[in-house]
Amino acid sequence: MSDKRVSVDVKVGDKPLRLFSEQNGLVVLASVYDVTVRRVVAPSEPVKHISHGKQRAMAYAEAYLKPTSNLVLPLLKWIKCLNKSRKSER
Repeated sequence: MSDKRVSVDVKVGDKPLRLFSEQNGLVVLASVYDVTVRRVVAPSEPVKHISHGKQRAMAYAEAYLKPTSNLVLPLLKWIKCLNKSRKSER
């Protein structure tokens, strides 16, 4: 379970992506998910802290987009995600 998690949904061209930076009890991770094909395009990578995870996720997303289209990410507005364990306690 994540202790702290931020994400952003963004559509660049025809590619909807979801970027994550999350911290659990052991490590902080960054990852990128392609919503259309329903797969992780950048596997979770350990990072130093949440803000570093945001930067890494953005870099992965741009690297993923570059070969197929010459598009760049727009300005992103990250949101805090609810902790799933807290949500299920309600």
